[in-house]
Amino acid sequence: MNKIKKHIEKSSTIPRYTSYPTAPHFNEDVDSNLVNIWYNNLHKKVDFISLYVHIPFCEKLCLFCACNMKIVNTYDPVQQYLDLLEKEISLISKAIKNCPQIKHLHFGGGSPTALKGVDFRKLMAVLKKHFPIDEQTDISVEIDPRTVDDEKMTSYTDCGMNRISLGVQDFNEQVQQSVNRVQPYDLIKLVIDKLKKQGVESINIDIMYGLPFQTLKTLDDTLDKILSLSPDRLSVFGYAHVPWMKAHQKLIPEEALPIITLRLQMYEKIKNYLVNNGYKAIGLDHFAKDTDIMVDAFDNRKLNRNFQGYTTDTANALIGIGHSSIGYTPDGYMQNYLEPQQYKKSLEDGDLPIKKGFAISDIDIFRRNIINDIMCYMEVDLKKYNDNWNSFFNNEISRLGELLDDELIQLDNGTITIPDTSRSLIRIVASVFDTYLNNGKGKHSSAV
Repeated sequence: MNKIKKHIEKSSTIPRYTSYPTAPHFNEDVDSNLVNIWYNNLHKKVDFISLYVHIPFCEKLCLFCACNMKIVNTYDPVQQYLDLLEKEISLISKAIKNCPQIKHLHFGGGSPTALKGVDFRKLMAVLKKHFPIDEQTDISVEIDPRTVDDEKMTSYTDCGMNRISLGVQDFNEQVQQSVNRVQPYDLIKLVIDKLKKQGVESINIDIMYGLPFQTLKTLDDTLDKILSLSPDRLSVFGYAHVPWMKAHQKLIPEEALPIITLRLQMYEKIKNYLVNNGYKAIGLDHFAKDTDIMVDAFDNRKLNRNFQGYTTDTANALIGIGHSSIGYTPDGYMQNYLEPQQYKKSLEDGDLPIKKGFAISDIDIFRRNIINDIMCYMEVDLKKYNDNWNSFFNNEISRLGELLDDELIQLDNGTITIPDTSRSLIRIVASVFDTYLNNGKGKHSSAV
């Protein structure tokens, strides 16, 4: 534990590698004209694509949140946003010639539960009008259990949703109050039970460690309650305290945040509890039952990592729809305007609302694949990438020297392996293959 703590403290803040290159390195050379070309060529390069729809609204502010979102007290901004989404969807569909089949469709936020049930149905109808979405499309929705109701849940399942994700975070009342997300266990259970009765196939629960007033003892109760809900997957995130990026996090009492040693202990406690109760650890922060397709994807080396985290989605193109959303094609990444007025103006002018992106090179793809191996499987066979791995990756291996000397990772005949006991170092190992990391752009969350 002390050796791991030493390396985490020595490391600079590093990315979670949901893309490579990461978002701080996107630039404005990628604009709507270039992305139109990328979209136009998609049918020549991929057999299927996926869609992400961003709903940037919530009714209440969670102080731990680092998402691009807005608190709304009336429905008018949501209704206006839906009109803009329809414009963007139309522009994208015109740009994509002979649109490939849609493999995955994910609604995130903010919170998609900001939409009325009738408007969710209308949005799905618009998407189906412009894209080939059918019963084979995997549809998932992020749900805020505090604001979902029967009408909304029925609209999701009627529209073909088969996966949901709920943000639980922690069940301790003091912890919930300190981050302004109060939601009792009975409410969570009621929502899950209703969705299961409606035929939802897979349920993911998000939990967090490193929250204010959280202790190893309070985690005992939270974990027992999580297990009683029997989710198919869990996403376990360390709270990222970035008040320089998200001013509302200044309302969190810093003196109540667990120190790094306790954070490490919390992670180990959660991991061991879940593994001992039938869940398989996947990469950095996911856990899944053996019956879940994520385990099959992991076992058969078909696991991926994108802006939603670990995924079974093997599409080589993800189209981001909505304010601030990010997507990618085989040619590169693109991100929509973060500023609502610019997003709106671009659409009203008849342009895709692209703010920035990154045109990727073959070497970027090469390094992305290495980082993906590390992030997904906690190992990488460098021989797969270069026969002369020892000399070709000499610089990277040298930067791993202290981790190797401390026996926290292994290097054997070109294969780097991160043992389960060093799982919290996965981002640090991946970062040595990132040639963009140390150019001073952007800030990321801490490594644990």
